[in-house]
Order: sequence, then structure tokens, then C-alpha cells
Amino acid sequence: MDGQEIDQQGLHELLFISIEHIDTAFNYWVSVTFALIIAAHFVGRNLKPRETYTLAVLYAGFCIVYAGRIVFSGLMASRYTDAINALAPPDYMNLLGMMRYPVFLLGSFAAVYFLVQTEKEE
Repeated sequence: MDGQEIDQQGLHELLFISIEHIDTAFNYWVSVTFALIIAAHFVGRNLKPRETYTLAVLYAGFCIVYAGRIVFSGLMASRYTDAINALAPPDYMNLLGMMRYPVFLLGSFAAVYFLVQTEKEE
């Protein structure tokens, strides 16, 4: 090996590191989303409209940043998977990885909607 090649075990390690990063980012996003929903439920009626929309904008910015991190890690995992598949036939499909994206999108919009609706109920 001339230092430029990586073996199948190294590719698997890189793949699992990428998947671990995706899972960590996704879990963090889920925690922040539920924290926003709980805060909106308990404090939402006491928030002024300006505070509500500020929280919604901050949360939307957070979601954009984390979507970028998740997508980047997903692209890296995809590259590692392609490299592994070039060395050996594919033996699994990443259906769970693909399901994160709709959950992320729907959950983000639902959290902002819940926050804004809680403010309007007053």
C-alpha cells in the first residue's frame, strides 16, 4: 500500500464514524425540538409575539445549520459506502438513514408551527 489506498476495514470504520456523527446530530436536533415544544407549551402564552418570532427564527437557523451537518455527513457516508461496494458486493440498504430527512423536515416545521400557534391562542 502506498499510503493513498485504504482497505475495506478502514472504509467500514470511516462509514461507521460518519453514521455515528449523523446519529449524534439527529439526536441533538430531536432534543432541541422537544425542548422548544415543551417551552412553547408551558411558557408560550406568556411570550410576547416578538419573543415568539425570535425563537422561531433562531430555531429555523439552528435547523438549517444542523441540516447542513447531517447532509454533509450523509454524503460522506454515501461515498464510503460506494467505496466499500466497489471492493465487495453490497450487503445492506440504509433505509433508516433515508427516513431521517422527512422526519427532520416535518419535525422542524411542526415545532415552529406549534410555537407560533401557541402564541396565537392567547
